[in-house]
Amino acid sequence: MPALTSVGEVGIEIEGRSYLLRPSLFHISQIGSPKEIIEATALLLGDEPADPLAARAFRRERFDRALTVLYACAGEQDLTELLGGMVPTGRGRIVYSPGRMPMQEIIALAKAMIRHGVLGDVEPEEVDKRGGEFLKEFHCIQYVGTAMAHLGMGEDAAWNLTMTTFVRVMRSKYPPPAGPKPHTAADYDATMSRLEQINAARRSGKK
Repeated sequence: MPALTSVGEVGIEIEGRSYLLRPSLFHISQIGSPKEIIEATALLLGDEPADPLAARAFRRERFDRALTVLYACAGEQDLTELLGGMVPTGRGRIVYSPGRMPMQEIIALAKAMIRHGVLGDVEPEEVDKRGGEFLKEFHCIQYVGTAMAHLGMGEDAAWNLTMTTFVRVMRSKYPPPAGPKPHTAADYDATMSRLEQINAARRSGKK
């Protein structure tokens, strides 16, 4: 089955093997808790710190979150050959063993999954006046409930929605959207600002 790139799916083929990544609400829920989903979003879409030591730690954590996102969006598919993974060494350490896909491509794919699975990759509506509301958690089940109640979807179909599809359908049926609102650029900016504050506090505590 070809990937539906317009809703965020990505198809990958390597030596006759096909993989399909889909940032559905169910797969996004597998990233972690509602709070951890927002943390992954902030790390993947945020800018690197200017400080070299902080930037190094940021890149390490961002890559770890990128792997988590892609494995979640793969469902039951085994992506070890493609993405690599963490393996134990003979000295009791756990290190990353690379797969076929370069690190930067892994991060780029994870960013795409987050944009389509959490933010909804659509143009923000001018009528949205919520300003700098900081999103602390992303509750996938709220959007599933809204899709079932307002769009007449069954539970399985609702969990299979990406946020891009959810936002588009809600805007089409209920302009302006009813139920949980899609995230805006202002939400994203507020999330980035909050992450910077947290990282600054962490750095100060280490001095």
